[in-house]
Amino acid sequence: MSVTIEELRDRFGAAGQEHVLEGIDSLDRGSREAFLAELGAIDLPLVTKLRGVAQSGGAEDTAPRLEPPEAWPHGDPSNDAARAIGAELLASGRVGFVLVAGGQGSRLGYDGPKGAYSIGPVTGRSLFDWHAARIQAASARHGFRPTWYVMTSR
Repeated sequence: MSVTIEELRDRFGAAGQEHVLEGIDSLDRGSREAFLAELGAIDLPLVTKLRGVAQSGGAEDTAPRLEPPEAWPHGDPSNDAARAIGAELLASGRVGFVLVAGGQGSRLGYDGPKGAYSIGPVTGRSLFDWHAARIQAASARHGFRPTWYVMTSR
């Protein structure tokens, strides 16, 4: 079903998108027909709704509010207790770290374990470097010498 240029001007004008048709007269016949067919397939009510959501910043009346799941209730007294227990275990050296990093980086074009592949676009750090820095920071913060196991494939 073909749509006339007049119908499209009305539809896009009502949606506040009349600028889409500017310059259409400069197209050759084949290009114009292809362009009109593409415009005819656009769901303008959906575009209008999405534009409203974007302009409102995703207000609750136009889109559901996304919240992260509650993993540990913020402000819960047991949260502080759990942190204290964790800090005590770290300080006493009773915590170790295991990184399961098996597999080659061949699909990345890298001849070595994936964890050694550079993931830092600026720093050039590898995933192993990143985890090592986090463990080193925890070590300095809690005053312990960590045990770190890295499991890789042969």
